[in-house]
Amino acid sequence: MAQGAGYRQGIWMAVSLWGGRRMVMHDRQCLRAAGKTIVGKVRHRNEDAILVREEIGLYVVADGMGGHSAGDVASAMIVARLESLPPSSGLDALQTQVEAVLQQVNRDLWTLARRIGVAVIGSTVAVLLCDGMRTICGWAGDSRIYRLLEGKLQQLTRDHAIGEQQATGRRIGQVGALTRAVGACSRLEMEWLVLEHGPGARYLLCSDGLNNDIGDAGLEAILRQCESPSDGIRRLFDRISGGEGRDNISAIVVQGVLE
Repeated sequence: MAQGAGYRQGIWMAVSLWGGRRMVMHDRQCLRAAGKTIVGKVRHRNEDAILVREEIGLYVVADGMGGHSAGDVASAMIVARLESLPPSSGLDALQTQVEAVLQQVNRDLWTLARRIGVAVIGSTVAVLLCDGMRTICGWAGDSRIYRLLEGKLQQLTRDHAIGEQQATGRRIGQVGALTRAVGACSRLEMEWLVLEHGPGARYLLCSDGLNNDIGDAGLEAILRQCESPSDGIRRLFDRISGGEGRDNISAIVVQGVLE
């Protein structure tokens, strides 16, 4: 787990015509990030874990499944395995590496739960991969990724939870119960989204403890007002300090800045 600034990616921004072909180049950008996780005001331990790896453009929030055994073990395993990933040859290769790691963690957690005789040892996961030109989001569960672009907040992820899944006819357990998570089934089903990285875009990764307390309108207001990722984290957690804080709370803010 870390926070700070420093991952640089060279992109050039200009449009020219040569030989009848359009070349698009982008100005050099610096991707900066900050993150924080807290136990909250009610829980006795923090089952969330976060990872900021600016040097390879990898950002992760994992929320151990409450009400089950060893949720903190699951989230910590996800972060520890991804923290050890070597640099890749590009964003697509990094996505392949992340998927492979998460599938292995899923198998290990599934096996561990069977061995010690518990139903589930699991965690949500939200992963952001960004090289300053493209962005890839991956997730399982209800941890979210948002993007603020041109002053408007958009939820990029779709919660894998009862209520969100009603339209597909999937009704398993109580409303709000997760339908996907790392460790919850023998085979992990990640959802992935690939999109262009818009100039000046800000991203927020968070566990549900944050968005449940602040709400989307509050998140948008803070992300619009903040001057930097670290300022955004400060404002988010200042806002949380006045709420109930019934859950563990984690957030990472990532921003592309033109040099």
